[in-house]
Amino acid sequence: MPLLRPLVLVHGAWYGGWCFRDVVKALNKRGAFDIFTPTLTGLGDRSHLLTPAVSLQTHVQDVVQTIQTQELENVVLLGHSYAGMVTTGVEHQLGASLDHHIYLDAYVPKSGQSAFGIRTSGDGNAVPLDFDSTGLTVPCPDPSHHGLSGPIADWARRQMSPMPKACWLTPLTPDTSEQGLVPGQLQRHYIRLRQFPAFYFDDYGHALAKDPSWRYQEYDLPHNHFMMEPDWLVDLLWPLLVKE
Repeated sequence: MPLLRPLVLVHGAWYGGWCFRDVVKALNKRGAFDIFTPTLTGLGDRSHLLTPAVSLQTHVQDVVQTIQTQELENVVLLGHSYAGMVTTGVEHQLGASLDHHIYLDAYVPKSGQSAFGIRTSGDGNAVPLDFDSTGLTVPCPDPSHHGLSGPIADWARRQMSPMPKACWLTPLTPDTSEQGLVPGQLQRHYIRLRQFPAFYFDDYGHALAKDPSWRYQEYDLPHNHFMMEPDWLVDLLWPLLVKE
């Protein structure tokens, strides 16, 4: 059995660590067990911790604390969708602990940007958010919007949680990612799933496909395809997990 890097999978808005259940099972079958799927504060099994103070920085610290308390090194870090905001903040703090940073159909923010600002920055293409009557959260979309169907969609409907409003509005704090980084140590990846309509993800794809410092891949698949076909994501992750 080859030596494997630890894997941290961070879910998107409205979901929780639960959404990686079948990916983890598939990885376990291949012999990978050093896998962490933290649920971000205010969501999933931590929805009871929702307060107006829960923000992007709260979520960044959720993942930072997971990596630090588990004393993980040479990490493969994956952020899906909204979690690109989170994992970018994690890289800013713990870049020296990461070997691979994967953005799976995700935001790639610059310092000072918020997810809401990115969604509303396109000329005539703004994707606004509908806040609920309390002003505290953004209601859940139907999982079919993310490409889920059948029993998997039913599971998602039971488990999804309204998303804390402040997480959309909080800007990413200044970048300190160069501190402690060895040149060439961290490989960044972007995976675009084309069936999900998001002009801002398309913009990342157009730019990063031309950037030799990134590894860019795209697939004609829906946004949460890994929940429908977990082996698809496992096949992508496996070469990155194996230490040479």
